Amino acid sequence: MQPRFLLLLFLSSAHLACGQAPAAADAKDAKPKWDAAELQKSIRKTSDTEFALGEIKINAETKTVSFPATLKIVKGPLEYLIVNEAGSAHEALFMTKVNAFELNVALLLTGFKPSETFFRKTKPDSFPEVVKGAKIAPESSFTVVVDWTDEEGKARTNSAEDWVYNLDSKASATPGAWAYTGSLLNQNGDLAAQVSGNILALYVDANALANNPRLGNDNDDIWTSKPEQPKEGLPVTITLKMSLASEKAPNKPADPPSKTPEPAKKKS
Repeated sequence: MQPRFLLLLFLSSAHLACGQAPAAADAKDAKPKWDAAELQKSIRKTSDTEFALGEIKINAETKTVSFPATLKIVKGPLEYLIVNEAGSAHEALFMTKVNAFELNVALLLTGFKPSETFFRKTKPDSFPEVVKGAKIAPESSFTVVVDWTDEEGKARTNSAEDWVYNLDSKASATPGAWAYTGSLLNQNGDLAAQVSGNILALYVDANALANNPRLGNDNDDIWTSKPEQPKEGLPVTITLKMSLASEKAPNKPADPPSKTPEPAKKKS
């Protein structure tokens, strides 16, 4: 499917991409602000199945979206896995320079759909509340892979969960998918994630593009970086891959590993 058709479909179905934030009374009439023509000019076709939007790479065949980032070393609780330069850097593990709005466009062009089950509103003008144990559809769930190069020049690949430590379970974050929730529109018609710069939240945030479905996602004190990490500023490539129908997306928080990962052995 050509990106122009998908882009026009996305722009004509903006209500699927983001919800309305409860703010001022006139927020109900807010219109999303984006220019289809400008977005279309920004999308470059790099192969029959691959496209690029800024520094974001889109693979329509593998259902993946990739972008560069750097590792942050945060001492203390983490609230976000990924932010950009406008985001809460002091509470995030990875920082990227990619535009949150363009990343949202890339996800939608790849076929991602914001989850309709992760959040709910008790009242039309209330702020969304997380639904514990919600079943996340495959097109709304994805895995996060981090590619990097170690000090010896060896290519390394880890899941995002390998980089996150759960203080409650005293183990790495439970392996599994993450939930694409699509952010909200603020009263000015701006995508909330574009304004906040917060992309993937460990501690639930309806304004972020995506969220953590694991047990403890309502606790902002239990997520932290693992004690032994590569150096701060390490360049990485982050890939978000849509969960396939044949893969089992987590319908409920999985049990944490029974054994704490052993720390890396120091070189003699």
